[in-house]
Amino acid sequence: MSLRNYRFLQLLFTAIMEPFNIRINYNTRDLTFTILPDADMIFTIVYFGGVLGAIQKLNNDWVIIDHSATPTSGLPRYKSDHKNSRIEVTLTPEVITQVGNKIDRLMIGLDDPKPGSSAHLRRIKD
Repeated sequence: MSLRNYRFLQLLFTAIMEPFNIRINYNTRDLTFTILPDADMIFTIVYFGGVLGAIQKLNNDWVIIDHSATPTSGLPRYKSDHKNSRIEVTLTPEVITQVGNKIDRLMIGLDDPKPGSSAHLRRIKD
């Protein structure tokens, strides 16, 4: 696929996409994230109602956006010190690559998006 076609798909993707869910493997467990795309091709990653961070594709690599520039869409930042059964997760390079690869597959039509659930976007109080 040419870079021009890929850029067109990126623009089309963010213009029509609503929040969607993806599933990745993290420390031998499956995790589901809600992804919030925006017009600047920044993808905010939400886990249990909190923003983990955001990624963007630069050249051929997915990179994390500076924490202070991460769009939160009015959601709180994710806190990793929960005492319940959820998995403690951080945005490691491996996680960023997995999430980015899932987004790439959606953009070129290899995967179907899973609609984002409003439950994922609500803050869950401990």
